[in-house]
Amino acid sequence: MRWITGIKIFFLVLFLALAYYVYGLFTETKAAEAKHDNVPDLSAAYNADEEIAASMKKLENKKLEPATVVTHNVDGKKQIALTFDGLPRKATVDRLLDVLEKHSAPATFFAEGGNAALNPKTLESIENKGQAVGNYTFVGLSKLDRQPQNEIVKQLCMTQKVFEVTSNFVPKLFKAPQTRFDIPLLQTGAACGLKSAVKTDVFVPIDAIIDDKSAAKFMESVPPGSIVSLVVSRPIDVFRYKESKINERPAVDKKPDLRLSEKNKVKHADIVEVTDRLLVACKQKDIKVVPLTSMRTVRLAEPQTDTVQKVLERISMLWHDSLRGSAVAYAAENYEQLRQKNAGNLAEERKMLLTTEPAIAFCFVGWSRPEATENVLERLKQMKAKGTFFVGAKDIQQNEALVRRVFNEGHELAIAVYAMKNGSFASVCYDIEQTKLLLRKKFGVETDLVKQPWGAIEDYTREAVSAMGCQLISQNVNMVQTRHKDYTSANDILPELFGKFTYSLGRGWIVNFRMDFYTDAKLCADVMQLLKEKKIDNIAYWAFNDDPGNNPQNDSAYAIKSVGSILNNKKHIYTIPVTGVAEKIRPEYNSVENMTLREYISKRYIGTDTVNIDSNTLGFEQEILRYLDYSGIVHTNRPVVFFSFDDWGTDAPINQLLYVLRKHNVKCSFFVLTRNVKNNPNLLRAIAEEGHEIACHTFNHKPMAVVGSHEHLYSVQSPEEQVEDYRLAYEELVKITGDVVVDGKPSLTRYFRPPTLTISKSGFEALKKAGYEYIISGSTSTHDYMADNLYEMIDNIREGLYDDKKMVKNGAVFVMHMSDSSKYTARALDIILTLNEKKSLYDPTRFEVGRFSDYLIDGYDQSNKEATLKLQQLRGQ
Repeated sequence: MRWITGIKIFFLVLFLALAYYVYGLFTETKAAEAKHDNVPDLSAAYNADEEIAASMKKLENKKLEPATVVTHNVDGKKQIALTFDGLPRKATVDRLLDVLEKHSAPATFFAEGGNAALNPKTLESIENKGQAVGNYTFVGLSKLDRQPQNEIVKQLCMTQKVFEVTSNFVPKLFKAPQTRFDIPLLQTGAACGLKSAVKTDVFVPIDAIIDDKSAAKFMESVPPGSIVSLVVSRPIDVFRYKESKINERPAVDKKPDLRLSEKNKVKHADIVEVTDRLLVACKQKDIKVVPLTSMRTVRLAEPQTDTVQKVLERISMLWHDSLRGSAVAYAAENYEQLRQKNAGNLAEERKMLLTTEPAIAFCFVGWSRPEATENVLERLKQMKAKGTFFVGAKDIQQNEALVRRVFNEGHELAIAVYAMKNGSFASVCYDIEQTKLLLRKKFGVETDLVKQPWGAIEDYTREAVSAMGCQLISQNVNMVQTRHKDYTSANDILPELFGKFTYSLGRGWIVNFRMDFYTDAKLCADVMQLLKEKKIDNIAYWAFNDDPGNNPQNDSAYAIKSVGSILNNKKHIYTIPVTGVAEKIRPEYNSVENMTLREYISKRYIGTDTVNIDSNTLGFEQEILRYLDYSGIVHTNRPVVFFSFDDWGTDAPINQLLYVLRKHNVKCSFFVLTRNVKNNPNLLRAIAEEGHEIACHTFNHKPMAVVGSHEHLYSVQSPEEQVEDYRLAYEELVKITGDVVVDGKPSLTRYFRPPTLTISKSGFEALKKAGYEYIISGSTSTHDYMADNLYEMIDNIREGLYDDKKMVKNGAVFVMHMSDSSKYTARALDIILTLNEKKSLYDPTRFEVGRFSDYLIDGYDQSNKEATLKLQQLRGQ
């Protein structure tokens, strides 16, 4: 009987097993149908209707700034960033966190909103370990760029909502599997509150990392600066049911078999073990794992990049799979499509990088003489400098080992296109694409920087560069001249390249070298080093007790860097004309137009004792002259003085001034002669960004009045010319600095200083018409442009600081200069300010340095000192 009972039990167990299996198949099928028919919707648990509606509203703004793209670095450093795509189970996450902690490695976990909602403790664990989390859509939805906009918004907003509800951190980064980031998708991400999308460079073949050897081999193949990702979750595809043809052949019944055949079993590697092996390999190969925040952030500039990228991807695939001849034929057809899409736009030559970073870009071309390139590389290493080396496809093919050495030493590689006799739009496009492919394949480099090393740049080249979504790099300074080919000394070349009054290079300038040009293979390196010594090192502030070599706080030296690294320093990059100019700064604003000329002169003119009723005035009636201020002093009861600098200069004197003022935390006013600022806008903007006041000193530096024969005064400009000069001067300042605000105040002011301090009635009328709020001359001139030595300059400053009783002249206004002829201004100020800081707060000779805008407040009246002082007292001044 026992055997009968055993048989019954056996069949009962078998029946239950079969029932469970069938039920499982049924539920799996239903789940799959639901998944395939639509995206799983958990909105009831985390309602984001308001956020979704708000995001869709933002997207109605067609000019919405798109999110940026985080991508690989191009500086050649042995670094990678690590991401996990999809949120694993908590047990796996905890093990991963332990491995990351063991290796002191940062990582970013891109989590699906649905998984995060079901596993809030997992997010908490990640955050507690100091690791980062990103938005991986609600279900890990693949091909996000191909989804309807409302579906994308729903996926991203619901995920953001989950993070907001379940954790203390709302992501600013997002990504999605198998997705190409284009302008519309990035705008959608921005509308959902996401700052950047993350583009993976290398996906880890998890199942191929079976031991330490395979991990080491894999890491050898990873280009420096890559974003490396381990895919945890299988991407979710969304597709709709489509009716298909019915197969009329009868189905063949197969014997039921609950066993899985051995050949169909797939054993997946443990992602934790793989991660551990990869991090061990990184340590062995001295590869540093850095946060995603250390990676390069780029912004897609124009919507046509989308179309360009699609074509480039197709060309890229064909390049790897086809012969060159067929690739050219295929490419030509698509280049014409790009040309039509580009609508005739021509790339602008970037001769200067618009940046306030204290850096100069060195560019190198010419690969035909390897020994010259090696000399340049050795000298750059000695100078601790980095450069951009432009290569064409042929250069890479012929000198791959040398190009690799350039790359391995941390220099930037970019695209060279060579002028050809029978060149065309399509041929330039093809050269760019061919070089792009080789740079990507050989070195893992992605770049949009293009340079034509020599020859006149034709319009079709500019058009091709624009159509391919690239930037055309040129130079401010070309260090190559035909006559120098057989020279033997850099000392003979440099004076012939620079004029007498070119004292220094400028921040953001691009300098071009051709390595293989000179007969002497060492000469390019020699010229480069001499240029640094004579035109760059002199920009830094050097004093006997303060220079960049012995004082770590002395940050006045300019660095030599690659073009890409300067462009990627977004903190210092700007555009001309600037946007976001405040209303009060706009040229059309005029707060003084309703004043009478007499009010304007009496209240708003801070004069000088060199201008009086008898001299340096032109066209004024005697009654008006009685209202002129001759003191040149700003009303205040405090021991405050005002340092101001006139005209313009090169980086050498102005950068040294900026360092001294920064060193002593002093803010001053710069009255700028704008005619020459166009050649060096970066320097002007740097002054503004450091919190100094920008004021106007005319466009052409033409005095309002000059002395003619028989001591007769006359004007060199008509009233109309004066109005145009003052208007144009201010507009130039607005274009470059109109958006700069420091400590809540615009750096640009509506202050004016007349050239040579002479004045005229027509000049004042022109200033009033142009909207200048104050005309500021000054109480003392240091005559720094003619000082013979440092001690004379120091005495001149002291003379203006103190009265006969050795007390500070409250409100004294110093007229100094930022020109190259003012050799001792920075040093003298450094000494004066250093001594002043050492004085007791109660010392009557101790002074403060003020900004005009802190004292020339609404209601200030130069003709009524008592009322002005009361007003300042009410404001706590």
